Amino acid sequence: MKDMAETLRVWRLSPVAQTVDPAWQGRRIWTRVDVVAGTVGEAILAAVRHEQALTANTDQNSQDHQQGRSGFEDERLYRVDRLPEAAPAGALPGDVVFAE
Repeated sequence: MKDMAETLRVWRLSPVAQTVDPAWQGRRIWTRVDVVAGTVGEAILAAVRHEQALTANTDQNSQDHQQGRSGFEDERLYRVDRLPEAAPAGALPGDVVFAE
């Protein structure tokens, strides 16, 4: 069985839709989010959780909350790429190592 550190990778979520694309529907547009995860699906979930944690104290009536869906879950808005480097030492699954 592989060591967990060997299977964790850094995944980058970056926008693919133009900022004027109506698919954004008022959602925040992140320039780049790098997360530590074993799979692309886990990377998306980590980015969604990160976004939810940051917006938990914002207006509960915003359009994002009404939709109940993060832009990270929409492949028309974001792409996910596995970076060539391994996860940083001590990184845990779901860690966000960069976000802007």
